[in-house]
Amino acid sequence: SWVPPAGGVICFPRLPAPLSGTVVDRELRTRHQTGIAPGELFGDRRHFRLGYAIPPEKLKEGLHRIEIALRALLDR
Repeated sequence: SWVPPAGGVICFPRLPAPLSGTVVDRELRTRHQTGIAPGELFGDRRHFRLGYAIPPEKLKEGLHRIEIALRALLDR
């Protein structure tokens, strides 16, 4: 879940239970060549930091990879 930001280039989406930012980041890096900043780095395991100040085509691909990783993790 998330709240659309009023501005800026970073968002902090909330992960569904029981996932943590570290688990999602590990999945992304090992299987999808993508990374996020786990919320554990910021004191909140249920969130992750996502920067989106990148070219639109890279952002679209990265979000697609995150979607695939989240679906895989939730289906386990």
